[in-house]
Amino acid sequence: MKQRSMRLLSKVCFIAFLSCVSVPALCHATPAAQSTCVSSNKTGDYGKGGKAGCMWARLGKMVNITFGALGDLARNVSASAEEIKAKAADAKNTTVELPDMDLQAEAEKALGVAEVAALKANDTLQKVEEAKNVVKDKLFRAQSCFKDSTRYKEDIVREFFDNFTLCETNHSLNLTFLDNIEVEIAGNLSNLTDWKNKTKKVWDKEANETWKEIVVVGNGGTEGDWNNAWSELKGQLENVMIPLMNATFNLTAAKKQVNETVVKTTSKAGNVTRDLIAEHDALCNASRQVNSMISVLGGLQERTMHDASEAEKYSKIAANDKQKMQNDTAVLYKLVPVSKINSTLNGALHEQMGAATLWAENASKLAEEARSAAEKVKEGVQRLNKTANGALAALHKRMTEIKAKVKKISSDGNAEIVKACSENSELLVPKLPDLLPHNVFENTGIWKDRETMKSNLTRLSSNFTLLQETSSEMSKRAELAKAAAEASTSAKNKTEAAIVSELRAKGAELCAVKCLLASAKAHNRTLDAHVLDVQALVGKARARDEATKREVAKTRSDAARLQVAREKVGASLAVARDAHKAVQDGVSGNVEGSETVAAETREALNRVEHEQRRVADETLKQDKLRNNVVVAMTAVAAAEARLGASQKNVADARRNITSALGRIEETVNR
Repeated sequence: MKQRSMRLLSKVCFIAFLSCVSVPALCHATPAAQSTCVSSNKTGDYGKGGKAGCMWARLGKMVNITFGALGDLARNVSASAEEIKAKAADAKNTTVELPDMDLQAEAEKALGVAEVAALKANDTLQKVEEAKNVVKDKLFRAQSCFKDSTRYKEDIVREFFDNFTLCETNHSLNLTFLDNIEVEIAGNLSNLTDWKNKTKKVWDKEANETWKEIVVVGNGGTEGDWNNAWSELKGQLENVMIPLMNATFNLTAAKKQVNETVVKTTSKAGNVTRDLIAEHDALCNASRQVNSMISVLGGLQERTMHDASEAEKYSKIAANDKQKMQNDTAVLYKLVPVSKINSTLNGALHEQMGAATLWAENASKLAEEARSAAEKVKEGVQRLNKTANGALAALHKRMTEIKAKVKKISSDGNAEIVKACSENSELLVPKLPDLLPHNVFENTGIWKDRETMKSNLTRLSSNFTLLQETSSEMSKRAELAKAAAEASTSAKNKTEAAIVSELRAKGAELCAVKCLLASAKAHNRTLDAHVLDVQALVGKARARDEATKREVAKTRSDAARLQVAREKVGASLAVARDAHKAVQDGVSGNVEGSETVAAETREALNRVEHEQRRVADETLKQDKLRNNVVVAMTAVAAAEARLGASQKNVADARRNITSALGRIEETVNR
């Protein structure tokens, strides 16, 4: 397969050579020959030049394959040089990121050597192309004819070059001696001069044998021209070999120097990468802690506002408890005179009221302090958040720089850093003041803004601690406010229970009074009935009094009717007795003034009876009797007047009782 490839390559190159190379000196045709030769693409018509054409074609393949192999070698050297150059460039770029000026200089030098090797390899490729152009110009162009042929020699040689099998079959010519040319070149890389000299000898031998055959069957050209052409071709071989050997030498030296530099650079880069990874881990850990701090700050602010709200709530509770105790005590003192309240209860009420006032004032003070502290915490959280976000941005910027730097010096380090930074880690936030400076600065190198970052994080840690302490103090104040509110609530409940108990006791007494007053109401109604009865009796007494007056007048006019007068006096006596009985009923009803009226009525009755006796005894004493009757009537009128006053007193008593009942009912129902 390799042999066929080489032959195909030689065939392609030879066709190209035949198309554009002209060697008039070698194959100059005579005018007679030119007149009989034509250019033709047909096959055959070799004349006597079959073997010579095949040898010529083989010579072309030999030269073509040799320069092709040298070109391949030059391309390999160039590729290797470019590879080592790229390797040197990578090493140089890596050393730029490393804190080692000597290593940077060494990498710069190695890159220079590699660049020289690459230039020499490219120079060799150019020389190979120049040599091929010379081959095209000097070897294959011939417009003369072989004997007994009308075709140009170049057409015949082209045909044999394209189909060398004809030569192998018809003339037993082969190219096996060229099969291992690349192997030979590769085996002589350390001593290409010997290979070059050996190749020149092979070329000379093949060229001489080919010329001998051409001279026998060909027309035109001289041996001197042929030899001169081959000398020029061998000079092209020399032109190719010199830069090729230089390029090979330079490549070997460059490989050695670059590889040594790469080893040093890799070692140094590994150390720097490990340091950078350690720094990145520290920064990443600090970043997670700052993130955690930001999260805690949010919770801290929320808790602080909650504590302030709780303190305010408990302050209001204590104030409400105090007000409730004041209201309850005022109600008690309004309903029950202080003199009627148990002295122990009264003292306890004053003591609880004083304590409630202190608790309310204390809770209010604590709430105010909590509000003030909450505002300070809120402002502090805002400042810390701003500082923390700034620190976080600086940390991320530095980590990004580290990633970029590690990526330049180590392709594996970047993945490791990303993985390390993406790992979740539980952080103990209270340890931040200790962790931040250590994690960030113990394992970090010197970088821009390092000291500023250190100062910011240190301040962030200390301020965070102060903020936590302030928040803790706030929580304590909220708890103290809660305790004050609970104490005031307890005092309020005790006071309320004591007042309710006292009012219930007084309420029982008031209920008893209410029952008595209810009975008084019933008795009042009885008095009203009695008053009405007395009024009726008084009316009757007045009527009888009028009758008595008429009887007295009649007695004056008619003394003879003394018996009639006696009877009328008896009637008056009956009326007086009825009045006396009515008055007695009033006395039994406990009506104020009724006893006095009864005494006077009884006296009047006695007088009427006395007068009756006197009328019975002394009819003649009518005038005196009349006077006595008048006195009795006057007494009845006086009794009537006193009875009216008694009625008024009863009405006033009834109104007083009704008013007292109303007040008691209002008090009991309150």
